[in-house]
Amino acid sequence: MKIIKIPKASTNSNYSLTKKFAGAFDSDEETEKANTIARRFISYRPRSESELRKRLLKTFSSEVTSKSIAQMYRDGLLDDSRFAQMWVDSRQQSRPKSKRTIKQELLSKGISEHTAEQAVSEIHDLENALVCVRKKIRSMNGLEKEEFYKKLEGYLQRRGFSFSVSKTAIQQGWELNQSEINNTIDTINL
Repeated sequence: MKIIKIPKASTNSNYSLTKKFAGAFDSDEETEKANTIARRFISYRPRSESELRKRLLKTFSSEVTSKSIAQMYRDGLLDDSRFAQMWVDSRQQSRPKSKRTIKQELLSKGISEHTAEQAVSEIHDLENALVCVRKKIRSMNGLEKEEFYKKLEGYLQRRGFSFSVSKTAIQQGWELNQSEINNTIDTINL
């Protein structure tokens, strides 16, 4: 990088032109700093444009932020559709939640309504609720039916599932729990 010294007081008529050049140079330098911060921020996990914009605006002007975001799009590091799909896939695998809850999470991340709707279109609430129930019933052996239903209902409601979906999943979970208990008893009696 070439260092350009600009005199503080100049009688040169080209001083204003030099000053504009220096301002543009500073802007490019700021944009590069913003790009570096943006790349580092995205490297931890994928981000939405809105998340990146909020982060960059803490330090940089809106003009520099917009330039940096445009560069991230050109570099293929920023894509709200890809981000939304990755978010949905992650939720499906690690912490299943209802379609509505995942959509709300996406909207809170700054994803557009249309993009969020597309990303959650393949989610089936009953399947997700059953996955939650199967995980949870491992720790619920020996509970009475009423307590079993009550605990699972609260668990599923906190994940955003509707009453009807929760009720169906809990009934199937109870049947699965009872069949496992009966299989264990039968094995012990052999």
